[in-house]
Amino acid sequence: MSTQYLSTASVAKRWDCSPDLVRKLVRNGAIKAVALTSGKRVRYRIALHTLEQYENKMGRVPHAIKEREISPFAIRFARGEN
Repeated sequence: MSTQYLSTASVAKRWDCSPDLVRKLVRNGAIKAVALTSGKRVRYRIALHTLEQYENKMGRVPHAIKEREISPFAIRFARGEN
């Protein structure tokens, strides 16, 4: 069984937000991702099962996040650090 991976652009489309927001969640550790590098450029790939776990944990809130800032509380909650 192979794992399906999504790009930050695909996740952004799924959530109706910007790819920058998805990358911010990855960099803050809220979502686990695989980093692929090409020179200085980093591209992230997120496993579908990891993404679904995050969505279930957040109650599908990412759809409502849009472009607003992510609070430190939301990041800690997503990491399970409450």
